[in-house]
Amino acid sequence: MSLGIPNLSALIREIESVIPYTDKSLYLVDINQFGTLNDILGHIYGDLVLESFVLRLKQAFPEGAFIARVSGDVFGIIGPRIEFSELQNYFRAPIDVSGGVQQISVSIGCLDLDDESLSGSDYLINANIALKRAKSDGLGKSVRYNPSIGLQTRERIKLLQELKSAFTHEKMFLMYQPQVMLNGGAPLGFEALMRWKTGEGQFISPSDFIPLAEQGGLIVPMGTWILRMALHTLSEIHKAGYPDLQMAINVSAIQLRNPDFLSILKQALADTKVNPHRVELEITESVAVLGVEQVVRLFLQIKAMGVSIAIDDFGTGYSSLSSIDRWPADRLKIDSAFVSRIDKHKPGGRIVDLVIPLGQKLGMKVLAEGIETVEQADHLKKLGCLEGQGYLYGRPMVYEDALQWLRKSKS
Repeated sequence: MSLGIPNLSALIREIESVIPYTDKSLYLVDINQFGTLNDILGHIYGDLVLESFVLRLKQAFPEGAFIARVSGDVFGIIGPRIEFSELQNYFRAPIDVSGGVQQISVSIGCLDLDDESLSGSDYLINANIALKRAKSDGLGKSVRYNPSIGLQTRERIKLLQELKSAFTHEKMFLMYQPQVMLNGGAPLGFEALMRWKTGEGQFISPSDFIPLAEQGGLIVPMGTWILRMALHTLSEIHKAGYPDLQMAINVSAIQLRNPDFLSILKQALADTKVNPHRVELEITESVAVLGVEQVVRLFLQIKAMGVSIAIDDFGTGYSSLSSIDRWPADRLKIDSAFVSRIDKHKPGGRIVDLVIPLGQKLGMKVLAEGIETVEQADHLKKLGCLEGQGYLYGRPMVYEDALQWLRKSKS
């Protein structure tokens, strides 16, 4: 749709016309989670949001500021330097949309137009680098570009290229961490965990490469590969004489938004011939962005296949308790960050005391992650938590070591 404002080409020309003036700045403003809003409420409503947002931009910047549309929900503005706190305040109030209101938040990347050696395109690239950093910092954040940010971003781009190459050439692999009953340590199964070892022998943390995969459009094919490999391993574990063990597999909200996800899951179950009642999908609270109704519908479709659902990293996301009360999930997983504080009397340790009875009240099993000490395990057992995983019971291991661990635990 046309919003009646200049486009990207016009913005680049305007940047180059004002570069000699050091009192001008370039801003890139991105509406957070606009794609999700558009998917849930429809394109007509999304267009109305964009129209109202342009009006808000004109209010936020002084008269004479140059406002252009860079892409779908990203806008470029050339104007005087404004404090980020003042700028963000303009976007905290809901915007008027078709007789109602819509709450939004924005991410902002900015830099001063004070270097005549840079072209309009160069400035736009650097502003986009600042915008990406702001988005990675969380909702409603603003970042001003500096050379160190540019260097870090280019290193991330290089890492993403290496990640794509590693995935394409099958240089990534799965490891499996045991899940056990806390009383007696009997094995419940394993959680499948993705690992990446570079050609130089360096292990890259999943907390670094999973967000990269999401940003680089790799998470859906990567998630499909993880799903199929984990189910294949589960099939082998069952054939080895452990038919009652389960496999927990992490699935991101981006995968769940993929319209083909259910058919991918169904096909993977059929191809590996595993018992779906021994398969559990671990889903973080970030799935809440899909909306309660869609999450409930999706969860019910997954459970109709016989697959169970765990809410992973519970307590670290931003879903409401009323939402979780409606989610037809089977298990709550207490995040290791809370478990690690149990015996250290640090803030967050008391969260465990609340989550366990909450899970039980909701009719879910409760599993604690990151158990490293006997004292932590004893405290969890006293609170009524029956299941756990962590270094106390076993580190993530390759399939052959997982089988050896099973044989030892059985004996």
